[in-house]
Amino acid sequence: MTANETSASTAISTPHAVIAEILEQERTKPRPGKPKGLSKADIPSDVCSRTTYNMLIKGTYPKVNPSMIRDLMDDIFHSDPELIREVRELARATHEERWWEAYRSGIADNSWLAIQREERASRIVSHTNNFVPVLAQSVEFLSALFDSLKKTVKEHDVDLDAAYQLRLGRLERWEDSEQPLTCVIGEAGLRIDLGVDVREAQMRHLLKLHELPHVEIFVVPFSAGRYSVLQYEFSILEFDDGPESLIRVAGLSERYLTPDSRHGRFFRDGITEAKNMAISIKEYADGSA
Repeated sequence: MTANETSASTAISTPHAVIAEILEQERTKPRPGKPKGLSKADIPSDVCSRTTYNMLIKGTYPKVNPSMIRDLMDDIFHSDPELIREVRELARATHEERWWEAYRSGIADNSWLAIQREERASRIVSHTNNFVPVLAQSVEFLSALFDSLKKTVKEHDVDLDAAYQLRLGRLERWEDSEQPLTCVIGEAGLRIDLGVDVREAQMRHLLKLHELPHVEIFVVPFSAGRYSVLQYEFSILEFDDGPESLIRVAGLSERYLTPDSRHGRFFRDGITEAKNMAISIKEYADGSA
């Protein structure tokens, strides 16, 4: 299978395209004295020439130098160190003959790059069955979850404190942004046992979220039976400007699908089916009282 065939079949962006997207995002982000960000003329030619930068943001620069990425993002754009690290990993992937294999580790679930892309979406539609979606988790739920993970996850496997702070920061930024969110949750996701106090706090949080004009919370009750996307955790990211909509599926190597791909249509149709079988969180809470 060729690189082009792989890209077409999995419908993911190439590492070149993701690098281009992030570089322009970082260049044009507002900064003191420059509300529209930096111009291309602000980039010193000894760091990156105009020709090279134009090729980078078009995704046509064949093998991207990780050192150039570091100098550009650190010295000129003053990007977050974690974002720089991940874009450098993508740059290294461009040097691999089978770039799509190296690419997978550069856009891991819950990574900085994945969160950046999620935050840029104009609207998020999320489905989970065994869990409460990340953006709908209460602080009490999040704290209890990570406390339980500390009992089962070895410290050298993952930095749980760093992961907790990353997740908490994402929640706080989402609450301030008023980014539209629709959550469709299988009833099993509301029954995870983290203690009675945590469960009650989580339910109060979901009801409070549902009252916001930019949030919808739905529950697919056990009584509704099976539906096509029951076992999948995924989010549909919609963009008003820039890239087309993307579907992020947890646990799949593709990570991102386009809505019009064969797999993308399955998830797009599946979320519609799930919503038609669901009830609002308020109806669910009233029925459970």
